Amino acid sequence: MNKTLYLCQCLVFGCLLLMVTLSVCSTPALAAHHLEYKDFEQFVPYWTTEGSWHSELQLRNNVNGQDLIVTPSVRTADGTETRLPAVTIKPQEVKTIDINDAAPQLSKAYGSIVLRYHSAFSGGLYASLMLHDVGHPIAIHIDAIPADDTVEGLSREGVWWLPNGTTNDYLVLTNQGSRPLKLDLSLYDARGKEFRRALALGPRQTWTRASSWARPDHPGAKSGAAAMSPRASAAASSKLSVGLA
Repeated sequence: MNKTLYLCQCLVFGCLLLMVTLSVCSTPALAAHHLEYKDFEQFVPYWTTEGSWHSELQLRNNVNGQDLIVTPSVRTADGTETRLPAVTIKPQEVKTIDINDAAPQLSKAYGSIVLRYHSAFSGGLYASLMLHDVGHPIAIHIDAIPADDTVEGLSREGVWWLPNGTTNDYLVLTNQGSRPLKLDLSLYDARGKEFRRALALGPRQTWTRASSWARPDHPGAKSGAAAMSPRASAAASSKLSVGLA
């Protein structure tokens, strides 16, 4: 009897061990079906259809086995938002949107773009914008920026360079947030001379100027640096996008 009881106990223990092992092995697969889906936003800091410029938005679904629905909204320089039709993207598929074709009423304009989508993670969408100067061998790639209120640091910095006398450069500032943003703009020439201007950006506004605007007393400068410092909290500085082209 003792031997039989012992064998029964071993059998029961073995069955329990097998059940626990199967449960542990299946946990990752089950967890994949219980991900928390959230609403996300990404920002493209600049688009333009002015002059001979052409803007093409590129969207890629990084999620395996699931469609991704993205709703683009085009913002003009004053922050006015125009919502475009939602785009359904298959897994690993890339969709392109010609801004001129999608929003012909916004021709000869510029601004920023916000992309809204529902996913298990922010990286489910990769987005970028290609700027082409039609008739010229010029193309600029601009990556979308995920919305992030945790970014710290109050300044944005970059460099500028004019390789010859016929080259134009443009400074682009975009306030992605819903509140006004005040900042100090400093431009430096190659010798370190500073040209300072105070600026204010309204909610969702985009601002562009040639760098010579901030240095009227030194128009012949060919290279230097730029620094922007918002007069606000670190969270507000994460709403500022800066570009030099």
